[in-house]
Amino acid sequence: TPPPPSLSPLPPPPTPPPTGAAGSKGDPHLRLGHGGEADFRGRNQTRFNFLSAPRVSVNVLTEDGTFRVHGATVNGSWVTQAHVVASTVAGMLHFSYWAAKISAKTLVGWSNGTCGGRPFKLVGLALTPLRDGPKNRQECGEVVLQANYSSVLLSLPEWYVSISPMAVPSYDYQKDWLSGPKVRLDLGFSLRVPEESLQVAPHGIIGQSFDGDGIGISGARDPAPRAGAHLSTTAMA
Repeated sequence: TPPPPSLSPLPPPPTPPPTGAAGSKGDPHLRLGHGGEADFRGRNQTRFNFLSAPRVSVNVLTEDGTFRVHGATVNGSWVTQAHVVASTVAGMLHFSYWAAKISAKTLVGWSNGTCGGRPFKLVGLALTPLRDGPKNRQECGEVVLQANYSSVLLSLPEWYVSISPMAVPSYDYQKDWLSGPKVRLDLGFSLRVPEESLQVAPHGIIGQSFDGDGIGISGARDPAPRAGAHLSTTAMA
């Protein structure tokens, strides 16, 4: 009988991904590979694929919500779940981050998953005394998962993926929440390897922008909210 998959702590993970590489933020605004930008109106309780690459897939779920910003009332959407599936030498990794589990007041992180069928969970540093404890850092084969106060960084063979909970519409303006979820998830993506070394081009709403040409392509954008306006976002990247 083979030994169970390893879930022991590891030495510190590699350097975190640079901010602004690619990802989603807010309701949601997308940063794409090579500097492209787009807005994305999700559909309520619907899943979308952000990244599909060899041995890894990242899917998100969006929920509708209404909020105020710059004096306007906006009917938009938020990413509220993130699910990562990866094939590793220790078996399949299934990892999920649920915004509904997070308090908008504290934003202390909580997430869970399985490695080769063996369950684990990660919690924010405010709940555990050790940054390197088993509830803060896990490994599943060659994949490292590091929890910080709120966010989790996944270090995969070719990618970094970060997931961070944020209050809706923002921490300092929670009074401008009107309806829908009170916590959203922002995601970041960056390559750990040179883009030209990828053997298979990535897919997904964000992944496809890493197309190897070095040219940033921007997609559809919603108009900027104006005071007194009632706006429903519609741009679909």
